Amino acid sequence: MDVVLRSLIIFIAVWALIRLSGKREIAQLNAFDMVLLVVIGDLVAQAIVQEDYSLTAAIIAVSTIAMASMLVARLAFLVPALQPFINDRPRAMILQGKIDHTAMRAERLTRAELDEAARQNGFVTLADVDVCVLEVDGNFSFYRKATTPNSEE
Repeated sequence: MDVVLRSLIIFIAVWALIRLSGKREIAQLNAFDMVLLVVIGDLVAQAIVQEDYSLTAAIIAVSTIAMASMLVARLAFLVPALQPFINDRPRAMILQGKIDHTAMRAERLTRAELDEAARQNGFVTLADVDVCVLEVDGNFSFYRKATTPNSEE
């Protein structure tokens, strides 16, 4: 039972840490971040199983974390009001061509990062963007301003 409790505590702690780190942090993992994740994984495993390195303890720990994850997903499905808290939500960074600086601060997103994302999505300048949404997975969705037909044709 000790492994189950430690697994649940670690699950909650890791979930909270990921939620607090922000969408962009997860989407922009570099080589150092990957090594750091492996180290964190090892530390988490040690915290969960402590000195019990048996196959049984590992199966119990992995099963507990998997069931907790499924329970959270099911809870988000059954109680829609919890969806934004559990899974976050997309957020507009640009709306009707105007940058939402409050949203950018909340997501810890710099103008340079927004410019870079726009370039990666085929926009030369943010002036061509009508809407930019930071998705839950940390990627951006850009929508071009509607062009008006040329009246000289």
